[in-house]
Amino acid sequence: MSFEPTPSSSSAASLPASAAHGLDAPDSGFTPLAWVESPGDLGLRVSRLLGRSRRQGDRVSVLWLNVEMGEPGGPPVTPALRAYLMRTFGARLFRSVRSTDEVVQIGTHEYALLLTANKQECAVVEKRLRHQWLERDPLEGSGVRGRVALGAASFPEDGRSGVELALAAKAGLQPVTGTL
Repeated sequence: MSFEPTPSSSSAASLPASAAHGLDAPDSGFTPLAWVESPGDLGLRVSRLLGRSRRQGDRVSVLWLNVEMGEPGGPPVTPALRAYLMRTFGARLFRSVRSTDEVVQIGTHEYALLLTANKQECAVVEKRLRHQWLERDPLEGSGVRGRVALGAASFPEDGRSGVELALAAKAGLQPVTGTL
């Protein structure tokens, strides 16, 4: 998805003041998300969820989100601003899902939603997120352009282990497209 927030691209060089840029301040009552370094680490986390879910008769799905900031050849996004925007994006993502779902940040620019949902329910969540981001830029007001891609995988259709599900979701990344 290509999103184009406010045209103040000069503000992308430093940390924005939340009020000045219209961003939700992730520090106001927001609990930091879980963080893992790699898809393999996420796979271990998904495996634990699979074990609990199998005992309870639930299904598990993984939604993978890749967030790229800045434009090729455009002004660079500073590491501090990138970290701030990713926290803001994570906070908005966290508020967009059910309380039973887990949001995990993977590295510096990816997220996973761990859903206790079957393939059809996962597709509904994915569709809702795509629609939401087509109507409202997830980094609205930041002055930074970027792209979001989503991929989904469900147990047992797309993988039988946590690592298989995580890798299948990442392999299925598709850009969110449309006009904001």
